[in-house]
Amino acid sequence: MTTPPDAAGNLPEIDAELVAAICTPATAAATVGEQVAALRAANLDSAGGLRALLAYAQAHVGQNPQLSRRVAQICAAVAPEAGAAEVVPLACYFQAQTHAMNGEFPTAYALIEEARAGFEAQGDQGGALRTNLGLMNVLGEMGRHAEAVAAGERALAGLAPQLTAEGEGAAQARAMAAGVQANLGICFSQIGRFDAALDAYAAAEEHYAAMDMAEREAVVTNNRGVTLLYLGRVREAIARFEAAADARAQADLPVLRAQSLANLGEAWLLLGDYGQALQTLEAARTVLLGFPAAADLLIVTRKLGDAYLALNLLDESLEMYGAAQGLATTLEMRHQHGWVLWGLGAALARTERTAEAGSALAQAAELFADIENRPLLSSVHLEQAALLQAQDDLPGAQAMAQRAWSLVADSEWRVQQAYAALRLADLSPDDAAQAGQWLATARRVVGELDLPYLGYRIDARAGRLALDGGDFAAAETLLLAAVETLETLRGSVAQEALRTSFLQDKTAVYADLLRLYLARGGENDDLAAFQVVERTQSRVLVELLQGLVQRQIAIGDADRQELAALQADLDALYNRLLEGNSGSTERGSASAAVVALEQSIRRVRLRAALRGDAAIGEAGEIAEGTGRSEHEPAAGRGPEIVDVAQLRAGLGDAGALVAFFILDDEIGAFVLDAHRLHVARDLASVAAVQAWLARLEIQWARFRMGTPFVEAHLRRLEQSAQRVLGELYQLLWQPLETYLGRQVRPITLIPQGILHQVPFHALYADADAADADPADINSAGADYLLARHTFTYAPSATVHLHCQTRTRADLTRALVVGVADPQLPFVAVEAARVATLFDHATRLPAGGATLPALRQALATAADAAQPDGVVHLACHGLFRADNPVYSALKLDDGWLTAVEILTLPLAGALVVLSACESGRSRVVPGNELLGIPRAVLGAGARTTVVSQWVVQDEAAAQLMEVFYGEWQATHDAPGALCTAQRKLAETHPHPYYWAAFMVMGAG
Repeated sequence: MTTPPDAAGNLPEIDAELVAAICTPATAAATVGEQVAALRAANLDSAGGLRALLAYAQAHVGQNPQLSRRVAQICAAVAPEAGAAEVVPLACYFQAQTHAMNGEFPTAYALIEEARAGFEAQGDQGGALRTNLGLMNVLGEMGRHAEAVAAGERALAGLAPQLTAEGEGAAQARAMAAGVQANLGICFSQIGRFDAALDAYAAAEEHYAAMDMAEREAVVTNNRGVTLLYLGRVREAIARFEAAADARAQADLPVLRAQSLANLGEAWLLLGDYGQALQTLEAARTVLLGFPAAADLLIVTRKLGDAYLALNLLDESLEMYGAAQGLATTLEMRHQHGWVLWGLGAALARTERTAEAGSALAQAAELFADIENRPLLSSVHLEQAALLQAQDDLPGAQAMAQRAWSLVADSEWRVQQAYAALRLADLSPDDAAQAGQWLATARRVVGELDLPYLGYRIDARAGRLALDGGDFAAAETLLLAAVETLETLRGSVAQEALRTSFLQDKTAVYADLLRLYLARGGENDDLAAFQVVERTQSRVLVELLQGLVQRQIAIGDADRQELAALQADLDALYNRLLEGNSGSTERGSASAAVVALEQSIRRVRLRAALRGDAAIGEAGEIAEGTGRSEHEPAAGRGPEIVDVAQLRAGLGDAGALVAFFILDDEIGAFVLDAHRLHVARDLASVAAVQAWLARLEIQWARFRMGTPFVEAHLRRLEQSAQRVLGELYQLLWQPLETYLGRQVRPITLIPQGILHQVPFHALYADADAADADPADINSAGADYLLARHTFTYAPSATVHLHCQTRTRADLTRALVVGVADPQLPFVAVEAARVATLFDHATRLPAGGATLPALRQALATAADAAQPDGVVHLACHGLFRADNPVYSALKLDDGWLTAVEILTLPLAGALVVLSACESGRSRVVPGNELLGIPRAVLGAGARTTVVSQWVVQDEAAAQLMEVFYGEWQATHDAPGALCTAQRKLAETHPHPYYWAAFMVMGAG
């Protein structure tokens, strides 16, 4: 029960328990008479009681908009019968506010008009004037900014006489004037009149500060920050958003705090702190999903799309833009709808869906033109110019960029000016002087703005211009500055998947640095060129090994259950893929259902990471709790690039390292030995090597035509393979023999790009050369490079050296896993033989090779300080060319993906994967090698033995038996594999049988 209004008209006190009892769904559905009775029982069936209810609802609308709307609806329905008709327009107006929060602007507009008519009918001119506040907000969101500004000016004119008076009326007028100025600031900001917006916000803040209305002042503070973002004054904006978020948190207003967090996330994004941006935006979205606040949910979802797009996570960005687009089409928020379409068009353009991208951008341009937002219209035109450029329409692109420039040239919109000037510089490929002028303009207008990504782009473009002009000194300074900024931006992202995607469209600056050093050509330049290539080779794997990137994430119970269900469905589809190809695991792409499941799994894991649950565990173990562990990545730190002196020491006097590089269509190589670093240019073209690799794939594919065909044509198949491997030898290796010679020596091989597909040890050389070893000429495999060298492959020289420095696990201990089926009858025999070779061997039983059992066996050994030095898995393998991180090994209970392998405790181990295609990888833009080998090395293995194609079961078993015998005598994995391959070649001379396996890591 409450106390009725006293004689002085003071309103009764309302508490949450009372409101919850009155506003149950049953009460809301009751008749008006029943609602009046309920309110009478609570002493609220009067104008004072209803006003008290509305005041409570308005105070708590930021916490529970749905409950607040129900209060207003009941008050409006009950007021006439309760003899309080004057409350009806007030309740209508408050309902409009809750509908506006949910993005239902036409409904909100109708309720505001109804409220204004009600106030005027009662002669309440002050109430009628107050409705202009809500009207401005609704009209602005609907894109009717001229009407919104007119409503604001009308309200200020009506308030002017009262503002100069004294007493309670003046205070109410001042509060209303503050609200009008705050809404005018929003309108001016949405049409790009930023100076007018800041003036309006300043007036509103002055009013609210004078009245000590901290919560209202926080709203204006938040909105002022939005305008400061548009002007590129990011750190000022962050201070505003943080202040507003703190004030709203103290006032327990979760929806309003989520608004500030969404803006704060956008600011972090502009500042280049991508990790902080994603975490903040995801936190805001999580809050808003629990409330009927569709308008705010639209905005934060769109901003998440922007963040994912900046990180090149195109699937995630399209998902967010699609969700935002669905909200925008129903909410009639034209300004936000235009922004969504702009982002959607940019994302579609990146996926080469040019027609859809063009349509989305055209719609965005139309919306921004209609609401007269010149800055955003300029930005859309720049995106349209980029799309035209990608379609080879340079004149059209230049005209569109000029149109974008003309919209902002005579304004204070420096951010838009800088981007327009930068785009025009990019569109002046044949006019260096004009490009230089545009770049100078971009640098001048940016001035002291703290927008690092924009600074990176200007430095990178200016560096290329200087390089093209032959000014190497200036080019080096600019390009190194661009790289330094880029490294800082990457350092804000801790999760390895995000770092991998981030660099994919930003490698041109490294290529320009490489081009510079190779062109200058001094001894120090050769070393600098080598180190530039190293900085782009499997960077994220290097950062994983050096503890700079999150190895894995801690998954909560709900996410774990969802992941388990998704993985079970994925396992079933993988089994179907395997069965549908008669044992072959080769495929270019998987079904749409497989792709959708893999994307869902990635989203769940990413969501968990963004909630702040990420933690790096030592030796692949997940840390306890939900916070970061002591192994937290050092934000902003780049990886330590290989020290050449240390690398030489690891090679020894006889060894050599060959690191290939690709620059445009040129394939070259660095050859490093104990004495010097050589640079071999123009070995071959990428196109030529691609053509021969395609023929090599045909050679391996012929073995899928069945045993009778193979046995009938084996000699001809061998000769055909030798021709292809011989051509690759002449293109890629023969020119290097000037530096390497033909004497037997250990080679560390660092491929790049498509060269990861080349089995260098199986290249077919000239055995009749004068300096060939006579003892080798008539032996098996003598005509192949494995007769001259032993090969260790690595994703980069830095990775190779890191693996070399790892402490070996106990080499007398082994974990042996064999997963046999009718297609792999020799797996059981292979596993049994391998297990007998070790003093301490753990072998998972038939049918018991499950992921939990594998984890338990590895963890038990590690916990006992006796980690297994050898981990041997013989099973089916599945390579996913279209999604290599989901390449997998078949266990008894499902598929062990590369994502899961990365979480295994494999520190210091030799991991032998006797499985089809276990060594195949895909190089994504940014020179990141993705697949099972990367996961094994990332999980801590020192060395891994993997296969590059589908292996023949019996031949693999024979090879493994010889390999382990040799390896136990020498602990030299490359040498042992070389001996095993040559021995197998005696009975199976075709390289298909013996050449699939390779050693990666330390060797």
